[in-house]
Amino acid sequence: MRTLLASLVVTLSALFLLACSHDLEALKTPSGAGGSGNAGQGAGGNGSGGTGGTSGGKAGQGGSSGSGGAAGAGDPNACKPCATPPSILAGAVKPTSCCTGSHNSDCGEQFPTVDMCYPLAVPGNTGDPVCLEHTHGNLTFPGCCRPDGQCGIVVDQLHLGCVVRQEVPIAIGGPLKAHVCDPTCATDADCMAFNDELICTQDTTGPRSCERFCQRDKDCSDLSGRVCAIQNNVTDNRVDTLCRRPFGTGNAGDTCKVPSDCIHGTCLPAKAPATGNVCTELCGSDTDCSLSTATCVTGTIITPNPPHDKQTIRFCR
Repeated sequence: MRTLLASLVVTLSALFLLACSHDLEALKTPSGAGGSGNAGQGAGGNGSGGTGGTSGGKAGQGGSSGSGGAAGAGDPNACKPCATPPSILAGAVKPTSCCTGSHNSDCGEQFPTVDMCYPLAVPGNTGDPVCLEHTHGNLTFPGCCRPDGQCGIVVDQLHLGCVVRQEVPIAIGGPLKAHVCDPTCATDADCMAFNDELICTQDTTGPRSCERFCQRDKDCSDLSGRVCAIQNNVTDNRVDTLCRRPFGTGNAGDTCKVPSDCIHGTCLPAKAPATGNVCTELCGSDTDCSLSTATCVTGTIITPNPPHDKQTIRFCR
């Protein structure tokens, strides 16, 4: 991907200017952080609530959070009662209801021959030529591209939405060969409906797609060849921090002339008495900085469109 990053060289004076919060500030709380109360108790046993905001957050595994938190994951039937799943094949094994989601709070469907609980109404865009339709008996299931970049088939007859091809139930002719696709979106909500770690972004003025929001490289450690980098989002007039392929080859501390020289797309003035510019990296705390002499600081960068507002971001310096 190619991105025009010339406007993203961070000046020394700008680095210490505090501006308005990032548009995606709410996404910076990692999944699994709990409420501010004491440890909760799930239906399956005691559990830790974790630390969160005044209204409570998500529960730690096995228990409920503090005030306002979600139900604990200890009860495998926490979502019930659920509606009885429909049957679409005469004489076929009917699916049964089950609970899914991080706290078993969402209704899903399960087939006796598949050891998983399928979530309902998974979003996906139809019409992608890479994602082929599937026919089983007298039923045809349109192809769809999911926000996580995997092809699926639309199984609305079972209220499942876009089911990833390799997890299509045997009852309707699965599993199918996996294919990847380029997911499209219009707003962050399109992506967050699938996973609250995803945002709707674009490579400068290119197509918009769902990508994972990040603060530091370890947020992307399970994605092969990806780092936490910055990227201009012209449509929303913001600079996104997301898991993507490196821009250049410069590691933290290497000299640079423009941001695209650096792996993370970040180039800023070196600390005195050194001169010139050096590559840096994104961070949430000091422990995210690979150089022992660096600390994680809050600075500002400029948004891509006039009047070029200031946007806060965390850098190692």
